[in-house]
Amino acid sequence: MNEIKLGFIGYGRHANNNLYPALKLLGQPIQAIATTSKESSERGMQEQGAENAYADYEEMLEKEDLNCVIISAPGEKHVELTEAALEAGCHVFVEKPLGLNADEAEQVMSKAEATGKHVMVGFMKRFAPAFVRMHELIKDQRFGDLVTVNCVYGVRNFSESIEDVILFAAIHNINMLQSITGEPVKLVGFKRALGDSLTATFSYQVESGITASMSIVAAPSWARLHEEFYVTGTNGFIRVNNVEQLSYHFNPDMSDRPRWQVMDEEETIVTTVSTTSSGGYKDLYQRGFVGELEHFLDCVRIDAKPLTSAEDNLATMKLSDMIISECK
Repeated sequence: MNEIKLGFIGYGRHANNNLYPALKLLGQPIQAIATTSKESSERGMQEQGAENAYADYEEMLEKEDLNCVIISAPGEKHVELTEAALEAGCHVFVEKPLGLNADEAEQVMSKAEATGKHVMVGFMKRFAPAFVRMHELIKDQRFGDLVTVNCVYGVRNFSESIEDVILFAAIHNINMLQSITGEPVKLVGFKRALGDSLTATFSYQVESGITASMSIVAAPSWARLHEEFYVTGTNGFIRVNNVEQLSYHFNPDMSDRPRWQVMDEEETIVTTVSTTSSGGYKDLYQRGFVGELEHFLDCVRIDAKPLTSAEDNLATMKLSDMIISECK
């Protein structure tokens, strides 16, 4: 069992709102923090109770005896920072996207294999209780064989490019799709820009015949994030509404009377508890931030490959490349 010796690169909004609080909830101390300035790194050290602060991540990696690093920085820096941490002998948790295309994702995967260290990408929805339950239900024999998966994703617009929306926002849901279906053999898609509203819609099929589709909208009309998943099997269906509610149905055993004559249709609705006792931390658990970091730390302790590994990231980036290429 390995001792956790953790360094953290970054002290931005996402790190402060989600990752550092999640580490506190897990009771995980931080050995060192590195940012791009002495002022922010020392503030981070004081606010997070870290032992040391650095204005240069390379100096931190050189001087500190670390075995794992968490990276939360601008997306275009993720490859550089991840490779540096791997070369320093650290397992890495890095926020999405890791690479802006499949070539960069494969480059990092190769680096991880060469160094013998693991990379985990922050696809936190894979650790959100609603989606964990969804994956469990898909494997339930009562669900039957997987037929199709459909996703709707709406978010306020933050870019002039639908490609940015795909890579920096909808990538979580794309990761979820590929984790369920596998690699596409054929994909078709469309995109549209109308003023400040951007949209992309795509459908694909995998070798086994399973189909999937997703509608992505980034528009001022979506002032709040909204996502829905519909998973259909030969004997049941599952719906996930954001991270707050999941419902599912399995067809009952056939009776000797027509189904419309009897009362045997059941749909189970599962939700989280609404309570003030969460102290405001509920979101960190329900969105998967605590779960993903707990998983990463556990993997470091036993030197195990994480669920959202470099290989998983490569599969996601290959699908993203196909979507961007085909949505014309």
